Amino acid sequence: IEALLINKENSITEGTRSNVFIIKKDQCLTPPKKNVLNGVTRDLLLQWSTQTTIKISEKQITKKNLYEADEVFITSTNMNVMPIVEIDGLKISNGQVGPKTRELHLLFKKKQREYYQTI
Repeated sequence: IEALLINKENSITEGTRSNVFIIKKDQCLTPPKKNVLNGVTRDLLLQWSTQTTIKISEKQITKKNLYEADEVFITSTNMNVMPIVEIDGLKISNGQVGPKTRELHLLFKKKQREYYQTI
């Protein structure tokens, strides 16, 4: 369970212990860095995603964007890339982990393994 924070402009900023991302069609969005607490996992994912066809942009996300997203996931040090399939009792898309979230999750795990093999 995670709570998402909404600012005065009615935009999603982050979770209580995570950063949030949405995917709609071919766009992956996360709130601008100036509006969120720094997240190491978020920063790594932004960096590593350049090695995929998934391009992540920083843009304001509204609650409506969240509900209408094809995929939603959060990132944090202890959860890495965690798919979200339901918000406020509403299924995101078909209620299953989406392909782009799965790809980013697997990318993150691969990069972790590579890092730990070097130490």
